[in-house]
Amino acid sequence: MVKVIKEIKNTDIFYSLESDTGTLENETQYLIHKKKVNASPNTVRRIAYSLLYYLGFLERNNLELGDVFNLSYSKQHEHFYHFLQYIKNGEHTDRGKVRKNISCNMYLGDVLRYYQYLSLEYENYGKLKVLKNSDITITNKMGVKKKIDGKTFKGYLPNDKKQGETLGEDKLFKLVGSCTNCRDQLILLMIAETGFRVGEVLGIDYVADIDYESRAASVVGRDRNLNYARAKNQENRKGYFSERTFKLLMAYISKYKDILKNTTSLFVVISGEHIGKPLKVSAVYSMLRRLEKKTRIDTHPHAIRHYFANERWKSGWDLLLISTALGHKSIQTTINYLNVGSEELRSAAEDYYRNNNALNMIGDLL
Repeated sequence: MVKVIKEIKNTDIFYSLESDTGTLENETQYLIHKKKVNASPNTVRRIAYSLLYYLGFLERNNLELGDVFNLSYSKQHEHFYHFLQYIKNGEHTDRGKVRKNISCNMYLGDVLRYYQYLSLEYENYGKLKVLKNSDITITNKMGVKKKIDGKTFKGYLPNDKKQGETLGEDKLFKLVGSCTNCRDQLILLMIAETGFRVGEVLGIDYVADIDYESRAASVVGRDRNLNYARAKNQENRKGYFSERTFKLLMAYISKYKDILKNTTSLFVVISGEHIGKPLKVSAVYSMLRRLEKKTRIDTHPHAIRHYFANERWKSGWDLLLISTALGHKSIQTTINYLNVGSEELRSAAEDYYRNNNALNMIGDLL
């Protein structure tokens, strides 16, 4: 029986353990490795669950990790296709919820990267036959393109959304109006008005990171936030919010000043046995699930970032400005957020690359 358990020295290390022997398996070392190479806590957590689901799939099929290396090309391809369907049909959890293709592909991607790690780390493992060498072109946020060697798998499920998944203003305001406290309202509005990721919002230090005069908050890359919230890519950037949201911020700080005086974290638990503790990302997702029951609006923090991107696009911001505000490394990632026609996107992208032609020429030299 494979389980995800334990916490080591106050740092979340999620790993798999064989309950009958108590022996730590390779998953432990891999997740520690991911932390050492600066993967975010949320990424490490997701990888842990991807591996957990995959190990359950192996157990169901009476297979060991090493057995998969020995399968033929066609059998390996069939094996991973069946894993995708296993996730798609919700067989990996008791809830049985059907998952979107993008989620299935994400879990499989984590598994395939783990197999690559095993190939590099342990001599007795071979290489997966279904992973083929392929040149991958990446584009940074300045528009510079670079080709790198990569490994690809040709059996992923097709993308199940063509345009950015977003909220309309009416739905956003309905969610905000249905919150039971001003803290939750402030979280939603700050994501919507700054475009910050949920972990970036929860990492805000209300003493050091907020410019009260300019109504701005900064994303600051820190490794040791108590709630493990962290800026993706450890980048620093700034976002501005409206006077309305700033007034809500001041009202929140005033209302909960007795709790906040013992911490510098802006968002904290405001009731219960953990009162005063920095709020975790999981608490925001729980809050959104509660709001879904009240409003029938199924959303998540990334959809609110899409709202930010689309509103800025409609107001005339160019792609580079939106991309920078969102903290994207690639313009293409920003394009995927936008609910606009393909011709309009093509024109905007062409304008961007034309205006940054010198940067693109640099890419040929890299």
